[in-house]
Amino acid sequence: MTTTTFYEILGDIDDRYIEQARQARRRKPLRILWAAAAACFVLAVAAAAGMVLLHGESGGFLPVQTENTSRPAGSGTAGSDPGPSAGDDNLIGSRPGKVINSFNAGATASYAFPKPGQCGFATEVRAAMEEYAGQDAAFQVAIDIFKAKGVSLTDKEMAAEYQRLNDLGCPLYLAHSWMYVLNNETDPHAQIEESPYTRVVGIFTAEELKDFPVEQEYGYFFFFLTDGDNRPVSVAEADRVTDFSGYPFPAE
Repeated sequence: MTTTTFYEILGDIDDRYIEQARQARRRKPLRILWAAAAACFVLAVAAAAGMVLLHGESGGFLPVQTENTSRPAGSGTAGSDPGPSAGDDNLIGSRPGKVINSFNAGATASYAFPKPGQCGFATEVRAAMEEYAGQDAAFQVAIDIFKAKGVSLTDKEMAAEYQRLNDLGCPLYLAHSWMYVLNNETDPHAQIEESPYTRVVGIFTAEELKDFPVEQEYGYFFFFLTDGDNRPVSVAEADRVTDFSGYPFPAE
């Protein structure tokens, strides 16, 4: 299949975990799944809505579908939404105030791939930025980075980009999470089990996200990182990473 032009954030266990299970042997960092759609459809919807992709604007991407996915906060069931999270006061030593690592926006959305030099935010991140506007808050987000037409970076390119961002003063941390995988993808009776992985996340204020120091060859997408059961993943100051020569980092 050729590179697609949409990606989709899903709230239930079915497609997301099945796709993760198929790719589990590679042990790559978890990335948001990208759903297939025709490029002409993207352009048609964008034209009809009168919206464009903008770096530095709220959202940055065009949502093309939404549905109500509100659930009780902290229910802990597979696919559940943890609800709004204000993090902990002074959780990260270098980031005063509250660190936000999840938010229940009550909707899912599909977006176009970020174009080079552009940034965009998941619906939950955008809603959290609006909710905490003017407050002493920062946002813990994972970053998907792409070349033109949604092509993923190699591990070497990702390491170099993370190092560039760190050298520019971006606070980056190593988050430890897990996802569901099949213990034997060739066995029709295979069982789903938990598989650990690591992911680099950053902690930024809303202003820092809006003025993110992009590399003009890459597009960036920010989202809240969750475990396989959709619970938010937190980091501490001890998880700070400044040397990315060992990327990708092994899971514990």
